[in-house]
Amino acid sequence: MSTGDHRFGLIADLSCPSTKDLLQFCSDRSYFNESYRWLLVNGVDSNYTFSYLESLNLNIDTHLTLAIRNLDQVEGSYELFEVYGTIRRRGGKNHVVKVGFENSGTGISLDRTHNNLAKSRTCLDGLPLRAVVTRKNYMKSSFIEDYLLNLDPPRSFSSDRLGYQMSVLLSEFLKFRIQLIIADDWHFNEIDTNSSKGVIGQLQNNLVDFSIAPLSLRTENVAAFDVIMPITATRVMIVFRHPKNSFTRNIFLLPFRNTVWAAVSTIMIVACTFLLVDLYIKTRTNFYETCEILLTVLGFLGRQPMTSGIDLASARIVIIASIFFCFIVHQFYSTFIISYLLVSPPKSIQTVEDLLSSNLKCGIEDFAYNLDFFNTTKDDIALKLYKNKILTNKHGLTDINTGIKLVKRGGYAFLMDCSYGYPLVFESFNEKQICDLHEISLLPLQPLYLAVPKGSPLKEAFRIMLRRAVETGSTDRYNRIFNSRKPRCTMKDATFDQVQLVDIANVLNLYHKIGRSYSEKVHFEDISYFTEATWNHKHVMRYDYNNLGVSVDLDCPATEKLFEVVSNNEYFNASYYWLMFANGSLEESACLLGKQNLNIDAKVTLVVDQRVQHNVFDVYDVFSPAIKRGAALNTTLMGNWSHEGGFTITVNQTEYERRIDFAGISLKTAVLTLDQLHHATLMQLLTKQGTIRSYSLHRLGYRFLEFLLEKHNFSVQFIRINDWGFTSTDGYSSFGLVGQMGAKKVDFLINSLAYQPERVGVMDYTITIGVSKMLIVFRHPQKNEGRYFFLKPFRAELWIAIIGLNVVATLVVCMTYRSKSIKEYDDPRSNDDRRLAWLTVFGILFQQGTSSTVSFSSTRITLISTLVFSILISQFYSAYIVGYLLIVPPKTMNTVQHLIDSDFRVLVENLGYNIDFLNRTTDPVVLELYHRKILNGEDNFVNITQGLELVKRGGFAFQCDTAYAYPLMKESFTDKEVCDIQEIMYNRLRPLNLPLRKGSQFKQLFRITLRKVMETGNGAYQNKYFFSKKLICDKNYIKTVSVDLDHLLVLFGSLLGGMAGSFVIMLLEIGYVKVRKRKIQVLNGSRSEDSLKRD
Repeated sequence: MSTGDHRFGLIADLSCPSTKDLLQFCSDRSYFNESYRWLLVNGVDSNYTFSYLESLNLNIDTHLTLAIRNLDQVEGSYELFEVYGTIRRRGGKNHVVKVGFENSGTGISLDRTHNNLAKSRTCLDGLPLRAVVTRKNYMKSSFIEDYLLNLDPPRSFSSDRLGYQMSVLLSEFLKFRIQLIIADDWHFNEIDTNSSKGVIGQLQNNLVDFSIAPLSLRTENVAAFDVIMPITATRVMIVFRHPKNSFTRNIFLLPFRNTVWAAVSTIMIVACTFLLVDLYIKTRTNFYETCEILLTVLGFLGRQPMTSGIDLASARIVIIASIFFCFIVHQFYSTFIISYLLVSPPKSIQTVEDLLSSNLKCGIEDFAYNLDFFNTTKDDIALKLYKNKILTNKHGLTDINTGIKLVKRGGYAFLMDCSYGYPLVFESFNEKQICDLHEISLLPLQPLYLAVPKGSPLKEAFRIMLRRAVETGSTDRYNRIFNSRKPRCTMKDATFDQVQLVDIANVLNLYHKIGRSYSEKVHFEDISYFTEATWNHKHVMRYDYNNLGVSVDLDCPATEKLFEVVSNNEYFNASYYWLMFANGSLEESACLLGKQNLNIDAKVTLVVDQRVQHNVFDVYDVFSPAIKRGAALNTTLMGNWSHEGGFTITVNQTEYERRIDFAGISLKTAVLTLDQLHHATLMQLLTKQGTIRSYSLHRLGYRFLEFLLEKHNFSVQFIRINDWGFTSTDGYSSFGLVGQMGAKKVDFLINSLAYQPERVGVMDYTITIGVSKMLIVFRHPQKNEGRYFFLKPFRAELWIAIIGLNVVATLVVCMTYRSKSIKEYDDPRSNDDRRLAWLTVFGILFQQGTSSTVSFSSTRITLISTLVFSILISQFYSAYIVGYLLIVPPKTMNTVQHLIDSDFRVLVENLGYNIDFLNRTTDPVVLELYHRKILNGEDNFVNITQGLELVKRGGFAFQCDTAYAYPLMKESFTDKEVCDIQEIMYNRLRPLNLPLRKGSQFKQLFRITLRKVMETGNGAYQNKYFFSKKLICDKNYIKTVSVDLDHLLVLFGSLLGGMAGSFVIMLLEIGYVKVRKRKIQVLNGSRSEDSLKRD
């Protein structure tokens, strides 16, 4: 029975006595599977054959054709049956389907209704299938179903949630129930063992039917389980904030290439040599004068003045040429430093090898998949990274949250799964940090598969259904939810950072238990002894989350009384499937059903005896657009049924196509218009064209209503309402839009509404036709650097380093001046130049040149080093000032808390749903904003025009609907004011639905039609018209920020303070000199008297 790489065909004659033993042998060893094609030939009792096949281990992948000889026909005529099961070990039953016949004359004739066997094998009869899932990623205090059904952006490993959503789709397609088996981990190390631990152990021991957690396909996994098809792919990347300087080269050498530096050095050496030779030949200069000349020439590079006189014409020409040359070189050097701080350099760390050679620390997420990769890989580069960068790092193995925080801090690269890592990045990183983000691929893109045990009968059925899910876009939708993309850099301007010391050294969980409602169950209740007094219909007709099936004999005398109760309680709806049998004519049945409360969503199947052929019944689909609204009863022949031929379908229309025509019935709708044009008619308001300038969701709803009118052939009676009625959710009050729905005064609303839990009891929702953004907009204030702006270019540690180096340089120069005085003068105190040391160093730091003649070589070396240091420091300092004046700083007010802490006055657009949201919200930050900034005694509820005028003025933040706020801004705001606009989201995006009254019979048809409108692009076109995007800031010009007195006030104060202090010290010195002179005069007078006395 070895098949190798081929399919195996077997033919067995059931009349042979040993065939039964053969089939039982094959059944025990599961040979009735995808790899074998069986043909069983029977010429004896067919009933016995069918009953015997029930005992065999047949599954949904069984390919068994049974040929039974037809004794009523000519010799060699056989009836052909397809025999298959569901899942035998889960209690499944076998199915025998007649597919055609064969005779020697005409050959094989297949029934056209069963020519697609794959389509007929799409029902597992509600069997429970066991699915294994790991427990590592959900909180044990919650239900695992709640975790798996959660559609929020992922913040941890979420492929199991994606796998569960695909499993729910499979359970809907194949009609089975999911029974979860919870494993503690994957246990990849249990492959090729007898252990049942973890997901791998459950699969390889065939204890479950499939795995919800998707698995990757590797060579070592092939023998443990089978894979179906990839449902997603993991992107495991190394992410880090790319440093501005990759430290591959000294930052001070970056402006010029090595060849340019060599040329500059050569030119300066040639100039110095020529100048020295010229001066030495003509003037016989000594060594000290020669050093002074060298210091002068080198000072030209730092734009320092000359410190000695030059009398020779030839020397002057060389000096002038050197000054011009140094000036041009200095301009190019300064320009590069400015561009280095203004323009983001290309990212040079592109490979793992680059990462290894950088000084970035590296870590990985402490996750089984990552550890398994490094334990099994043979990639030398990956192993070197693991050994040198990860194992040696304190945070080499860490969780996702810690890793993201370290990446945010900088200097750290982190290997993570991007599907749930990037949502954390988006939430915690600012714009600058997002733009710095870079990623390197270490692991290839890894497809993840739904896995089944080896040789599972579900493999082919699952593969076909998953392929359909891919083709319809369901897989792509869930991948967009659970696989987040890299956050986009949204900064349109260059950024400017302070110079650091190192520079110079990822929806709402809508349904709680949706997975339990996919398996449709049908219950039957015997009502043959029906009496109205004893029938507890509220209990019998309770359907909860399952659809209920009801079978009725129309010839029963109690049927008319039964239908009276059913019609009064509106049980002819989409939640009940009615199967009715009638022995009379179709007209008699239609007369009875025409008196009932049947609607467009009624699921009524009428079976009438054909009376032409024996045991052949006509099957009709019975419905009406709305009998109580005067519509006629519709009976559509679906086909016929017989014992021999089964159900033969003759109609080729779907239910939607059959019931698309509402036969011109009239429906009622309510509409709320907030327009101030009271003289305009309602239709003028609804069909109004032009720019959106105010609330217009009623106009959006009317555009979609036009599509429904065109498609379904009904008329509309409009009821104009003047209030929302958000509090009318008790089902009795008819006040406002919500009240009209709760009291069932109207069929649907034109105004699109957002989903709210308290409205579920009074209205149903169709589909999302738009998304409303309620934002707080304001003009972002210019960044105020404060009065100590001149200290902003450098951070505190750099200022300390600069001051420290200059103090050291001053001490060195002071000691050399002291040594000079002792060496050259008899009285060092009278010629002490130490007091000029600080002035000399201070002047060099600010590029003012030296203030005294230097003769010691040691002093020259110190001054040259200080000169070079001051040149480089000044480049960065000047570049920051230039960048500040040219670049618009990033906007730092990004959250509601920032707005609370600011001096802005907050306004709210005076709309009912804005006030309703503020009264219902439980968000503590929004509540603080509401009580501190809005309910502060001032009138902060204004209309859209007043609010935008105040926003334009500045200092006001306005909460409004940007759908029509942005067009008004475009008309009235200048380019600069548009660029200043900042928006803060304090209420999540509001999906808008076209609501219907609770239990509406039009819900499913409206949903399908609106879905078609959205799929054809008409919905996107209407959304583009009614929901405006944020205005784009025009950055084609560069606006220079003027420096005001506030920026330089401290400098002026320092200068005036210095002058005042100097004046005070001068007065003290004058007083000191006068006192000293008097003392000297007194001392000299006493000496004179003593001399006279001696004489």
